[in-house]
Amino acid sequence: MTRQTMGAVGEEVVVRALKRRGFDILGRNLHTRSGEIDILALEDGAGKRVLHVIEVKTRRGEFFGGVETALTRTKFQKMKLALYELQEKMDLPSVSVVQFDFAALEVVSGKQVRLKWFWNIGGDDFH
Repeated sequence: MTRQTMGAVGEEVVVRALKRRGFDILGRNLHTRSGEIDILALEDGAGKRVLHVIEVKTRRGEFFGGVETALTRTKFQKMKLALYELQEKMDLPSVSVVQFDFAALEVVSGKQVRLKWFWNIGGDDFH
């Protein structure tokens, strides 16, 4: 499986998990001058609407405990800039909160995938 194929499979796993939780997917692989947003999703419930900006990383083999290093402060800043640029290009729904999330996937023995979420990441989450 190529890196691109593995990445696409990982994003599809995350999209399915989000849909099962009731999220609406607003976009995937959204490119801007500043970077890419893997998944843009809307969670509507509990009296508030949350726009989730989601970065997805898919790897083979053991990586839990180390995959967090794939999401750097620089990448987080690029995600924020990309969202700002998208807000100018897209007609995004009004929301109560914007939240940045990270989904880490490990492909084990071919088709088995483990998913680990890092919800509501922020500037303090990076070393």
